[in-house]
Amino acid sequence: MGHAQSLSVITAVSRPEFLPLIAWSVPAEAEWILITDGPMGIPDGLRPHLLVEGPQTKQYGDRQKRAGLEAATRPFVYFLDDDNLMLPILADLLVPYLENEKHAGVLFGLVVNLENQTHLWPAPLKVKRGRVDTAMFLGRRNAIMKLRFPEPSYGRGWP
Repeated sequence: MGHAQSLSVITAVSRPEFLPLIAWSVPAEAEWILITDGPMGIPDGLRPHLLVEGPQTKQYGDRQKRAGLEAATRPFVYFLDDDNLMLPILADLLVPYLENEKHAGVLFGLVVNLENQTHLWPAPLKVKRGRVDTAMFLGRRNAIMKLRFPEPSYGRGWP
C-alpha cells in the first residue's frame, strides 16, 4: 500500500454536482471527507466517504475546512476543492518528504501573485494571506489545526 493510507482528503462542498467528476482522483486508500456548505444533496454512487453537514456560509469554505480537520483521522491532510482534481500519486510524492524532513507541510504547483509578480515553483519565502489556494497544500493535520490568523479574517480565524 502507498502513503495515501495516511492521508485525509477534505473537500468543502458548495457544488455537489462536481463530486462524481473529482471522486476518481481521490486514492482509494485515502479517507475522503465531504463537508457541505449547509444542507444539500450529495450524488449517489460516490466512492466511500464521510459526509458532514457544515454550517451554511456561502463564503470561502473556511469553516467547512475547519470541520473537515476536526473530522480527519489520518496524520496528513489535503484540501481538494470541489472544482479541482487531485493528482492520485500526490501522497506518495509528498508524505515521505514530510515524514523524513519533519516539515509541517508542502506548498506545490504554486502560482501566486505577490506584489504584482507571478511566481512559479519554488515558492517565495513569504506568502501573503489570500494568495495561496488551499488546493496547493498537503500537510500535517496537527500543525494545520494550530494555524490561526488574527480576527477579523476569513471564517473563524482559519487562513
